[in-house]
Amino acid sequence: MKEILGVTATALLFLSFIPYTRDVLRHKTKPHVYSWFVWGLETLLVAALQIKEGAGPGAYVTIGGGLISFFVFSMGLRNGKKDITTT
Repeated sequence: MKEILGVTATALLFLSFIPYTRDVLRHKTKPHVYSWFVWGLETLLVAALQIKEGAGPGAYVTIGGGLISFFVFSMGLRNGKKDITTT
């Protein structure tokens, strides 16, 4: 049962990013590459800790979130913002 819930939640996560991905590809949205890189890195670090502690299927969504963050980061390298602000 936990496997099914983990896979279902991860599938919903990926589906929820379809509109954002579409807008980035249409140049309506410009992701900030450094922010998405940091979010992806920290999310995958949390996923590694979850796996180490035996989270099992509960870590699927966290892994998916990290992968999506790096996917948006890669799209941002082409279509995103790369400026660094003082804040």
